[in-house]
Amino acid sequence: MKSMTSFGYSSQSNQHGELSFELKSYNSKFLDIHLHLPAALSQLEPYCREALAHHFMRGKVELNCRFKVNGGASFNSERAEELKVLLAALTQHGFNPSYSLGELERFGLFQPLTQLSLHELGFNFEDTLAAALNECSRFKQNEGGKLKTDILQQLNSINLTISAIEAQSDEAEKQMVTLLKKKFNEVMGNLLDERRILEETAAYIVKTNINEEIVRLKSHSEALAQLIEDKNSGKRIDFLCQELGREANTIGSKTPALAIQRAVLIIKENIDKIKEQARNVE
Repeated sequence: MKSMTSFGYSSQSNQHGELSFELKSYNSKFLDIHLHLPAALSQLEPYCREALAHHFMRGKVELNCRFKVNGGASFNSERAEELKVLLAALTQHGFNPSYSLGELERFGLFQPLTQLSLHELGFNFEDTLAAALNECSRFKQNEGGKLKTDILQQLNSINLTISAIEAQSDEAEKQMVTLLKKKFNEVMGNLLDERRILEETAAYIVKTNINEEIVRLKSHSEALAQLIEDKNSGKRIDFLCQELGREANTIGSKTPALAIQRAVLIIKENIDKIKEQARNVE
C-alpha cells in the first residue's frame, strides 16, 4: 500500500552550475501532473510527463526543476584545431596573420556556457530526475505503511462489532417475540387468536431478520482485508466501504434493538475513518 502524499528532492552540481528537482504529490481522484521547467529545458517536458505517469498512478503531482548556469565560456578545441590548420596554410603562402581575443571569439573558439547543452555541461537530467522519483517512492511506501496500520485497526474493530451483533441478534429476536405477544394481549384481550399471533410474529421476524446482512458484512470485511495487501487499491477500498456502510444501514433499519443500533453506529464510525484514510491511498 502506498500513500499519494510524497516528497522528493535531488540535485547535481559541478563547476558549471546546478541542476535540481523538487517533487510533491497530494490527494486527487485522478492523475494530475503540473510541470515547472526552465525555458532552456522546455523540450524535455514530454520526457518528464512520461516518467511521472509511469511512477504515479493517481494524485496531483508537482515537479519543479531549477537549472542555474554559472557565468563564463567554454573553449571549442575542435574549432581551434580547424583554425590552426587554416592559419598554417596561410603561413605557407606568406601570410602571418594575428588576431585579437575578440576576433578569435568571432571564429567560434569561445562559446558561452548558457548556450551549451546539459550533456556538454556535464549534467545527467535523467539520473537526477530518477533520484527524486526514488525518494518519492520511499516516502510513499513509509506513509502507506502508516495508513495500512490504521485501516487494519479500524477493520479489526468492525470485525469485533460484527461478531457482537451476531451474538446479540438471536436474543434480540426472542425479546421482540415476547414484546409482540405482550402487545397483542394488551390490544386484543379476550379476542386473542394464537394462530394469528404466530403468523404476524413469523412475518415480522422474516422482515427484521439480519442474518443475510451479517453474512455480507463478513464477506465485505474479508475482501477489504485482502485488498489492503494489494497495490493501487485506494479506489477499490472506497467502493468496499460503501458496501459495508450499505449493509450496516440495512441492519440499523431492520432491528430496533438498542444494543445492535449502537453497534451499527460503531461500524459506521470505523467505516468513515477507513474512507478518510483511503482517500490518501494510491
